Amino acid sequence: MINFPVFEQLEVKGYGLFPGTAEKPGIDIYFKPGLTLILGANGLGKTTLITILFRMLAGAYDLPRTALDATELGGSSLDVRQLNFQEKALFSNRVQDLATNATATLRLSIAQRQLTIRRNLKDLGLVSVKFDTTEVLTDEKEYQAKISSLSGVPSFGDWLLLLRHMVFYFEDRRELVWDRSAQRHIFRTMFLPPQEAQEWYRRERDILSRDTRYRNDSAALNRLKKRVASSEKAAGNETSLRAELVSLRKLQEIDEEAQSKLVDDADDLDIRRHALRKSLLSGELDADKSARALESEKLLLLKNYFPTEKQTAQYLYSLLIAQNYCAVCGNEATSAAEQLAARVTDLKCVVCESDLTPESSSLEKVISFSKEKVKSLYGELRLNKERVSALKKEYDSVSGHYDDVATRLVDTRAAIAERIKQISRIENALPQDDERYVKEKSELSELRKTLDGDKVELFSLATSFKILVDQANTKILLNSSAIKNAFADFAGGFLAERAQLKWSPENKSLGQISGTTKVDFPAFSLEMSGSNFTAPTLRNGPGAVSESQREFIDLAFRMALIHVASEGTGGSLVIDAPESSLDAFFVKRAANVLCRFGKSDSNNRLVVASNLVDGQLLPEMIKNGISTEERDLRLVNLLDVAIPTAALRENRPEYEEELRKVLASGGLSEY
Repeated sequence: MINFPVFEQLEVKGYGLFPGTAEKPGIDIYFKPGLTLILGANGLGKTTLITILFRMLAGAYDLPRTALDATELGGSSLDVRQLNFQEKALFSNRVQDLATNATATLRLSIAQRQLTIRRNLKDLGLVSVKFDTTEVLTDEKEYQAKISSLSGVPSFGDWLLLLRHMVFYFEDRRELVWDRSAQRHIFRTMFLPPQEAQEWYRRERDILSRDTRYRNDSAALNRLKKRVASSEKAAGNETSLRAELVSLRKLQEIDEEAQSKLVDDADDLDIRRHALRKSLLSGELDADKSARALESEKLLLLKNYFPTEKQTAQYLYSLLIAQNYCAVCGNEATSAAEQLAARVTDLKCVVCESDLTPESSSLEKVISFSKEKVKSLYGELRLNKERVSALKKEYDSVSGHYDDVATRLVDTRAAIAERIKQISRIENALPQDDERYVKEKSELSELRKTLDGDKVELFSLATSFKILVDQANTKILLNSSAIKNAFADFAGGFLAERAQLKWSPENKSLGQISGTTKVDFPAFSLEMSGSNFTAPTLRNGPGAVSESQREFIDLAFRMALIHVASEGTGGSLVIDAPESSLDAFFVKRAANVLCRFGKSDSNNRLVVASNLVDGQLLPEMIKNGISTEERDLRLVNLLDVAIPTAALRENRPEYEEELRKVLASGGLSEY
């Protein structure tokens, strides 16, 4: 059994997308037992907020692309990879100041321990993680080992697997109830002791690695047979030259691998550098436009101060404001220009600094409007300059990193080129046919030995692995009845049809070598009744049910697994954009089941993020999970705390009316 994270509080500070309010800057969400509802509109950062929550636990690391993009998860490597520079800039790329001072802090409990994780949002770096009140870590690797141990999973890769497939219900999720290959990873992680789960993974990866090597070596063996058959010349005795040749080739392989890594890093940094350069040029252009607009507006305001007969004075002061140039004495007058600009902006007389009262109401409106516009332009110019400064700093940092990588790449390429000359001189000194023959003969002999040994060992390992999985299945089966009952309970709440799980292990071989022992991997299949079926029948894929049924069946499966594997200690389920276009009967059932999982008297946390959409799912969830007394704690209104989009600025009354309707339908009419 494992321990799921139980969220308690998330704070986001200094992040441009979530400025918060004057009373409460940033975002501060308390996750009470039960439902927390995040409401917003397109572009307000609903998914960004959910992703921040995920990244607080995962950091700048993820599963390999082969695992994330694979059609089948079973057998995939879970060796953790570090995000590249672009991926780390996920949050910084979305704000003007590149999230330079933005931080997020997540407080949670796991295995009866209190954790407080703090990261910067610029590159997801770990600031600190506190365990209870005493133990504090700042090293990412130490955090990964600690969180894996507390959760009861064998590795940080399994922790990421748990987050992606059990805790977070993203839009790009796998449909776990139909992904039988993914189930074996989930069951291995959740229902086996960590050492046994890790041994399963280690043996599985070992067999797959050997299988790949066997197939590659078999192809190489066939090619070598043809070449060796045509080579009849004896090998030479240039022992020392051959030894040097072997050593140089080994060094060449090492440098070529390093070169490949440096090329990837240089390309990645170059993309980031060019993107920042483009943004910097754009920012500088915006700042220049803001400065010119400000000067123009100050001159217009100055013009309103002077009657027509005082055009000479107006001209002199205009030159001083626009060019810092005194037309009387011919000198540069920066200080005087700044004082003059301040007087103009504050509606003071430019000569005696007296307060000005326009003679006519129309002139008063013009001057008042111009003054407000000047102040607005000052603010716009300040923001643009801050963005330029942040972009310049980031650009210099990335450029410096790029230059360092480029220098190392040049040095590595030079070493490779020089070694190529050395290898060429030795190869020219050796009898070509003899050297090639000896090499190929040796490789052929080694390959034959390797293939013979690998084939025997593959069959032995597969047989041993089958025994291990069979023993694991026995332990997993101990929980199968509880999983089936929990699923039937949750799915029965969602659906009018009868849905049930059936234990049906997936019998298949590891790898592609024919004749190896097949293994019964643990898996459930789905059976469900329907309008045209008299009894529950097998539903082999998501296409065998309706779109709305598909989503909630998969949710029921996840909720059942969390319920059983957590053994009542609680867990968190985060859902991004649930289905809302459902009929009235189905909506009530769905809302009831979701809120039953996240009951306020349980230790479960249910976090749902959604746009303001038509339908009754949101109102029904509010009725079931949010009381008037707790609305400020359980309801996060992004219309108030997120930076408004253009659509929201232009149509705020309409958005607020939609929010009012949703809340009123859910019984929160006084919001």
